[in-house]
Amino acid sequence: MTDAPHYMTGFGGHFETEAVEGALPRARNSPQRPAYGLYAEQLSGTAFTMARHENRRSWLYRMRPTADHRPFIRYKGATLFAPGTVKEPLPPNRLRWDPPEDLPDEADFVDGMVTMLANRDPADLEGVAVHLYRASKSMERRVFVDADGEMLIIPQQGALRVLTELGMLELEPGWVGVVPRGVKFRVEVDGEARGYVAENHGAPFRLPELGPIGSNALANARDFEIPVALQDGLRLASGAHHTEFEVSAAQVHMRLRIDETRVLAEGDLADDFRLAVAGWNREIQRGRSGVEEITRLRRFLRQHEPELGDVGAWLA
Repeated sequence: MTDAPHYMTGFGGHFETEAVEGALPRARNSPQRPAYGLYAEQLSGTAFTMARHENRRSWLYRMRPTADHRPFIRYKGATLFAPGTVKEPLPPNRLRWDPPEDLPDEADFVDGMVTMLANRDPADLEGVAVHLYRASKSMERRVFVDADGEMLIIPQQGALRVLTELGMLELEPGWVGVVPRGVKFRVEVDGEARGYVAENHGAPFRLPELGPIGSNALANARDFEIPVALQDGLRLASGAHHTEFEVSAAQVHMRLRIDETRVLAEGDLADDFRLAVAGWNREIQRGRSGVEEITRLRRFLRQHEPELGDVGAWLA
């Protein structure tokens, strides 16, 4: 995958980003005449009557209005991707299953989705559904939008390139990404990719409150990354009506990714070291200077040798 995207850091805040300089209005949301002839639209992440600290919305400045699309038709694919709970009574017996061996083959992200469990109906605005995905090809000339909830994507194998109305997320094993409710997106892959999706139908994801653990959280707002606006007009296919993501600027409420190695469940030195080694290995695999990474590793070992004990065991 090429053209690495850029990110801002934070969680739950408000961000401004523009792919074309001057496209974002200053000190206003919906001017009578937006720059470049763009259309101002608000995407609501919550009911517009919610209190300020719970209210989420994004202002998008598009080349064409969202309403300018072909008529929707019922999609008959992705038969294993269930929209909600089943009507039949559930058995009270203990249930278990082996890893599925019949996930859809030669499918993209949506057609390769398989629902494993769900509780509550999405219309209740509560509960969650858990899906597996197997994608061996990119989504072409179509996008997906989840109106029932936000999607938390956890790659297990292979990298994903998630292009949304609000920017682009690059996800690979070790990263977690979130696509908010109501945001259109498509997924591109290079080779086969597998992983998990948690579809949250309830309140939006938020960081837990601080308390007994003190003022420093296990995950901080700075650990989350927010992609900048992406101008997708150059991706318009020949003969297409128009591209799906004609957004030149945005004021964004949230969509993010986080590197799992930046979240600590415990604060001891052993976990710090494991995460450091995992991060260094990832840098080396990405083709960065192995000599530099090994030098950093040796410096760390010399500094903490009394606490770590047998260094050879850590490197095994």
